[in-house]
Amino acid sequence: MRPTYLNSEKEFEEQISSLESNTEVQSILILMAENNNCRSEMIEPIIKRCSKTIIGGVFPQIIFETVLFHTGIVLIPLSFKLESLVFDFNKSMDVCIAEITDFVRNISTEEQTLYLFVDAVGLKKDVYIDCIFNFFGTSVKYIGCGCGSITFEPCPCVITNDGIIENAGVFALSREPITLGVAHGWKAISEPMKITSVENNRRISSLNWESAYDTYKAIVEKHAGKKLEDFPFFEIAKSYPLGIVKIDGEYSVRQVVSVNENELICLDRVELLEYVSVMYGNKDDLLFAAEDAMKMITDNKNNINSEVDIIFCVDCIARKLFLDNEFSNELAIFGKYAPVYGVTSLGEIANQGNEILEIYNTTIALATWKRKEK
Repeated sequence: MRPTYLNSEKEFEEQISSLESNTEVQSILILMAENNNCRSEMIEPIIKRCSKTIIGGVFPQIIFETVLFHTGIVLIPLSFKLESLVFDFNKSMDVCIAEITDFVRNISTEEQTLYLFVDAVGLKKDVYIDCIFNFFGTSVKYIGCGCGSITFEPCPCVITNDGIIENAGVFALSREPITLGVAHGWKAISEPMKITSVENNRRISSLNWESAYDTYKAIVEKHAGKKLEDFPFFEIAKSYPLGIVKIDGEYSVRQVVSVNENELICLDRVELLEYVSVMYGNKDDLLFAAEDAMKMITDNKNNINSEVDIIFCVDCIARKLFLDNEFSNELAIFGKYAPVYGVTSLGEIANQGNEILEIYNTTIALATWKRKEK
C-alpha cells in the first residue's frame, strides 16, 4: 500500500482499520500536522487499538507526494516490522538504561536501523539521545527528528501505540537497512568563537568572554546591513544560524530562535568551550545542498534501491521559513527521483553510524528503504 493523506477522524479510522487488516503492512508511520481536523481524544483510542507498531509525531507541516500541507495526517505503511520502546524524559537515566537493556534482550540482534522521534522541547531530551547512542553506538544507522509546535510551546507531540504524548520520545529498531543523505548549505561568515558561558546547554550568554548577543548582533548587522532591533528577531536570525565547528572542518548547525538580554537561545544543544561561527546561506546555496543530499542517496554504491521509489524527508521548519516560496523548489529536487513524504521538523536526527549522534538544525535529512507493493 502506498502512503495516504487524510484530514478527518472518519478517514483516519478507516485507513488504520485497512492497514491493520493488510498482511503486507507490518508497521505504520504517522505524520500529523499540528493544525488538522482530527481531535486527539478521538484518534488516540484508534491508535491504541492497533496491534501493529506505530511511531511518528506532530509537526508544523507535513509533506505528501512532494507537496507541503499545513493540515492533515500522512500515514506511511511499512512492509517491515519495527520493535519500539517509549521512553519518558521524567525517568532517571538508570531507569532508561535498564529499560533499553530489557528491551534489547527480547529482540533480534540483526537490527540495522533506528528510528527516533522526540519531543523537541522535552526536558533532558539531549541526555536521552546520548543514552541511546551510548547503548547502540555505531551498530545502526539513525533517522528521526524533533516533534512539536511551530510556537516551541510544550504539547503532546510524539505518537506511539500509547497515544500522543509529551516530554517523551520513542525509538524503533528494524532489520531493514536504509540509505541516507544529509546536507545544509550554510557557510561561516565569522571566525570561530569559543562558548565561554552557557546555561542548560541552549542559552549562550558569552562568546570569547563577551556578551553573546552583542557579539552576534555586530556580526549579523555588518553582514546584513540591517539593525536587528528594527525587525522581529527571528526574521533576521533565521538567515544567521550558528555552526558548531567539527573536527573534520564541517559544521553542525544550530538555529538561534530568540534572545533574552545578552543570551542567544538555541533550538538544540550547544556545549561550554565548543567553538561556533555565525553562518549564512542564500537560497541558491541551500538548494545546491538539497541536490547534494539527494546525490548521496543516488550515488551510494550500497543503495538498497536500484531505483528510489519513496523518499522520507525530514526538513527543518527554520529552513522552510528561510526558503519561503522556494521551499517547493527544494522538494521538487527530491521529487525528480520519487514521491516525497515527510515533515518540517524541530531538529533533524540522522547518522550513518560512523560518528556521534546529534540533532541538527536547518538541515535536510533524507532516507530511502524498501517498500513492498501489491
